[in-house]
Amino acid sequence: MKINKYSFVICLLIIGLGLRAQTPALQVGITAGSGTVWLDKAFLMKGTPLFLSGILVESPIKTSISIIPKPKALILNAFWGEFEAPVHQIFGITATGKFQIVKFKSLSINSLAEFGVCYAPFPYRVATNYTNNLIGSYLNVLGGGGFEIQWAVSGKLSLSAGAKVLHISNGEFQKPNDGLNFISYPVTLKYNITTSEKPLIEISKTLKKHSFELFLSYALREVKALQPKKFAVVSGSAAYFRKIVHNWQLGISTDLFFDANNAAGYVLNPQGSKLQAGFSGMWKLNFDKLSIEQGIGYYVYNKNSDRSNTYNRLNIKWNIKPIFLVLSYNRHQGSGYYLGYGLGYKLVQ
Repeated sequence: MKINKYSFVICLLIIGLGLRAQTPALQVGITAGSGTVWLDKAFLMKGTPLFLSGILVESPIKTSISIIPKPKALILNAFWGEFEAPVHQIFGITATGKFQIVKFKSLSINSLAEFGVCYAPFPYRVATNYTNNLIGSYLNVLGGGGFEIQWAVSGKLSLSAGAKVLHISNGEFQKPNDGLNFISYPVTLKYNITTSEKPLIEISKTLKKHSFELFLSYALREVKALQPKKFAVVSGSAAYFRKIVHNWQLGISTDLFFDANNAAGYVLNPQGSKLQAGFSGMWKLNFDKLSIEQGIGYYVYNKNSDRSNTYNRLNIKWNIKPIFLVLSYNRHQGSGYYLGYGLGYKLVQ
């Protein structure tokens, strides 16, 4: 999977703007731990030890909804990992959701859900099968989860230890997708650097019943051929959402895609239309400033495209009312994945 490098810069800017606008309560910390590669289908690294270390920023999540596990914090983590040959080092950035399971005075047990990207300076491919990769590209997707036990030493200082199971994609979404799986045992020390008690994200029951949104996004999509080439994709969406329960909404979106590839000779008919149009059903989870939505769509107009008739999208939106910034993760069946970014406007009733 090859991703437009500028998309990650835009994503970090979105996070930075949100932090600056909110001036939330923040903790900074350092983390270190060991681990073991517990499964890879090539059996080249099973049992290989590893070492992980990193720095993190954590802000609390405030919610008035009684659910277990209870959302407690969002953690942004930059880490470095040391494997034995043939993978060697990895560097990554992840976002982790922390959910409180139970609390006893100064002790709490939390579950963790983690997602991010990592950079591997020494990507490794199995010689007998070029697509059967451990870490097959310089940029790879990272995801997983685990738990931690946290001890609040004081109002400013906390210490935690736990375990996480993580998977690093091999850079390909085609089968086989082996990647690399490992378990780590991190120990984290955190210090509260602010006096603010304002959370970065606030989950409340007060959500408008109806909302209407418009947004535009831009991306570069690589077409795999004898000579791979990137083409611009500009998309526009008009979506209607209705509240279902708490902070959840369902909606429908009308989507237009202008794809420069469709008249570039990479399809059966180079005179094909650059324009595609479709409808998608959406679900959406809203926070105070952040919203996450995912939709599956069907093209009603898709003349002579190299795409099939279905598509799906995952949008992360940062709200600066009444506008919002968008990071969009797109998959169009038959044409792979790509990241886009854009700007939108929200009308709320």
